[in-house]
Parts: sequence; structure tokens; C-alpha cells
Amino acid sequence: MQKSFLIFSVSLLVGPAINALAQGTNQVVTNSLTQTNLSLRCISNLKQIWLDYRNWAERHEGRFPFNVTTNAGGSKELSSHGDDRIEKNPAAQLRNLAKGLVGYDYGTFTPKILVCPADTNRMPAANFLELGFSNVTYELFCCTNTLGDTPPGILLHCSIHNWTLWTDGTIHERALAK
Repeated sequence: MQKSFLIFSVSLLVGPAINALAQGTNQVVTNSLTQTNLSLRCISNLKQIWLDYRNWAERHEGRFPFNVTTNAGGSKELSSHGDDRIEKNPAAQLRNLAKGLVGYDYGTFTPKILVCPADTNRMPAANFLELGFSNVTYELFCCTNTLGDTPPGILLHCSIHNWTLWTDGTIHERALAK
């Protein structure tokens, strides 16, 4: 009688522990897959933004908007970056890019792609007129590079995933020194 009571008592303790362990492992796998999915969607956003910058640059001798004067349709005078070349007002630059793409078949450039899917602190703007600093996750670098330059310069960086988009369209995982 004592043996069966002991086995019954142990099974009451071990059974839930095994179940909790299995659920915990399942939760870890689920979280890992979710993070991978968010990271891949971030890469997709960066690539879509690059395609729009490339389309704009192809119409302006390979130069990006922040290297072209406002008289020529760019946003050079709107640029407000420091020595680190990080744009202090990326919303103004991206609004101007959107304005320059109007009328073209760009298709991918919407305010939604300016927010990393893993960013829980920012929400996409409803439209480009409402676009502000709080609607942009990615750091914009106003580099002097053009489309064909070697080596390429940094164009955008996601500080959440450490993805860095270069002016040639490549994306690498790289933490930037601050």
C-alpha cells in the first residue's frame, strides 16, 4: 500500500514537471520562430526601401535624394545630419522621396515599411503627410555615395536587428558604433 501511494505521489509531481518542460521548450521554439520571422520582414522592408531609393537615383544620375538639391527634385537642403552622417530628421527625407516617386510605378513605398516589424514603440503613419520621427524605425545615413560606388556606403540601419543596408542594396548584420 505504501509503495503504490509513493508511486502515485511521485507521478503527481513528475507528470506536471514533464508537461511544463515540454511547454517551455515549445514556447522557446515558438519565440525563436517569431523572432526569425520579424527579422526576415525587417530585411524585406529594408530591401523595398532600397529599391525605391534606387529607382529615384536612376532618374537622377545615380545620386540619392539627399545629394541632389531641392531645385533639382532632391532634398539636400533638408538634410540635418551630424558628423556621423545619421539623418536627424529621417521623416523629412523619406517624405521627399515619396513625393519624388509620385507618378512612378513604385508600388512598394508606403509608410508601413518604414517601421521595423519588431518595433513595439512606433506605429506606421497613415500617409506620408503625417509621417514623423515617431513613424520611422530605421536610421538613415546621408552618405555621399552614388549607386555605382565601390565600396558602397551605409544607407539605412535597423538598431533592433542590427541589419545594415548598403547603397549597393546588400544587407549585412552589423552593429554600428555609437
